[in-house]
Order: sequence, then structure tokens, then C-alpha cells
Amino acid sequence: MDGKEILVLLNFTGKNPTIKLKETNSITKTEINNYDLVSINERRVSLLPYQAIIFY
Repeated sequence: MDGKEILVLLNFTGKNPTIKLKETNSITKTEINNYDLVSINERRVSLLPYQAIIFY
């Protein structure tokens, strides 16, 4: 990915966890997502059951 940083979020459960991040401004593109949507509100990313997302 040309020296860019990536963020990988994986949910291995049937629950809907919320992940608190230091900041979300650097999340500019979703590279992989096994769902059609992703919920990013303020500094929190909410994952669906068994969701896998890679941002860069």
C-alpha cells in the first residue's frame, strides 16, 4: 500500500462491539469490509457480528 498505515478491525464474535480509537480523521478509505456498511461516530467504530474491516 505504498508505505501507508493500515487499520485492521476484526470481530470474531456474534456480538456488536464498539471500538474506541484515538482519532478517526486518518481513516480515508475502506479497503476490505465483509458487510456493506461501517458505523463510525466521533472516535468510535461499531462492528457487526463477525465483521472484518481494513482501513487505510
